[in-house]
Amino acid sequence: MLPRSASYKIYWLGRYLERLESTARILDAEYYQLLEGQPDPAREDQKWEGVLRALGLYENFFRRYGHLSAHNVVDFIAFCPDNPGSMLNTISRAREDGNGTLPNSIFIELNKLYLKIKESDTKTVLQKLGLHEFLTEIINANLLLCGMIDKHWVY
Repeated sequence: MLPRSASYKIYWLGRYLERLESTARILDAEYYQLLEGQPDPAREDQKWEGVLRALGLYENFFRRYGHLSAHNVVDFIAFCPDNPGSMLNTISRAREDGNGTLPNSIFIELNKLYLKIKESDTKTVLQKLGLHEFLTEIINANLLLCGMIDKHWVY
């Protein structure tokens, strides 16, 4: 049986990993909707606004950036250190809870995911890697990590 403090950390680790995956999937889905439709800057802004509202980030986003653009939205949702709900901050909190709680093999995978996000930036993701490819890597790494955690404690 896990000690209470470890159980608490594992619970929050799971919540953070779930939030990370959900955020990546929402961002990826919106990106695909924008690619499928006819280019219309007015509608594009409305769609990005919808993503920000769905994630509860609309007001914080406008305080920081002031106007909608794909670059600004991706930066705020994925990499902004001032956004408590950014993917970077979410994985950072998961890493803090996993450190000393998870077995080394699982923590190594968690740390790889953390470094993947921490070492990325909006410009590189949008212009070189591709947003979909980056988010797919994040989702797949997260699924691997969650599977490792489940196997360790469930079986």
